[in-house]
Amino acid sequence: MEREDVMTKFEEASSIINQSKSEDLHENCIYWLDGDKAATVNVNSRSRYASRIRSLAEKFPDDVHILSDGDYMVACVPTKAIKISIIEGREMSEEHKQALRDGWNDYRMSQETSKREE
Repeated sequence: MEREDVMTKFEEASSIINQSKSEDLHENCIYWLDGDKAATVNVNSRSRYASRIRSLAEKFPDDVHILSDGDYMVACVPTKAIKISIIEGREMSEEHKQALRDGWNDYRMSQETSKREE
């Protein structure tokens, strides 16, 4: 992503933030136009989204740019990083649920045993 593109996105995001700024702002925003390769993301800096963006910025420093990280984070991310989906619950039989519970219990017990051995 070109530096000029990043700065243009930052200016656009800053104007959006300033228009809607209030002391109790909890708004998250993703902004891009059709055909853009990058999107501007504005999220609360304490949210799980901000944590995810920070980790992506470390992993992909050429693609993910954190422009501001005060109370609200403003970042540019590739549009291919944006995924919108509905999470649907799975229907499981009681036997399958019990097998999953047993597996987790076995895992937890093995973790506790390994911690005690250290």
